[in-house]
Amino acid sequence: MANSVLNNHHRAACWLGLLLLFGVSALAPTQAAPLAAPLNLGDNPTWDSKSLTLDGKTNLLVLPDFHLKTQSGYAIDAGEARTNDANNFRNSRWTFSNKVTFTLPNGNIAADSAVVIFVNNQISELHVTGAPAKFEHRDEAAKTVARGSAGVMDYVLAQNTVKLSQQAWVSTGQNECRAAAMVYNLTEQRLSAASTDQNGQRVSCTVVTTNKTEAGRTP
Repeated sequence: MANSVLNNHHRAACWLGLLLLFGVSALAPTQAAPLAAPLNLGDNPTWDSKSLTLDGKTNLLVLPDFHLKTQSGYAIDAGEARTNDANNFRNSRWTFSNKVTFTLPNGNIAADSAVVIFVNNQISELHVTGAPAKFEHRDEAAKTVARGSAGVMDYVLAQNTVKLSQQAWVSTGQNECRAAAMVYNLTEQRLSAASTDQNGQRVSCTVVTTNKTEAGRTP
């Protein structure tokens, strides 16, 4: 019975990784498909954690020192992964905390914590926080790099956009911009900062005439 429970949650965690990773993989600007991608079970993920705690009464599942990777180059690392929806992985909310990183073949996300919500086996929301949280996205074909940092990053998955707020900074390689809040469209590589989101502050941008940002300059 114990082995059956562990095997069930091993499979569930693998599905979690696939849901997350194949949704986030659509951040590539050359892909116009929504980030809430359907399941793809062909990537053979493997995961491990320091231990496993399951509370059958509250459906709380806790996986400390969580690591997941796939053959195609995706990975999740977090000090802890947990959900209160252990009985319903199709529609569940997961929290990753303590030095969270998402690694993708064309970029990465680093944060203090991340919340992922799944609806019908697809990613619905991805909310990232940090001091600051950071993302990097590389377009190998166009030879461009976009980087951003902010206290809060919200991925609007259906539109392939990320909203950065709380000391937002974005570099597109040609421009570096700071604002109270900005939205970066990863598909179209378009940056916008609505006046209604600025809390009375002004948007400040610097035109980059050297390759310092592309070489890895930080905000």
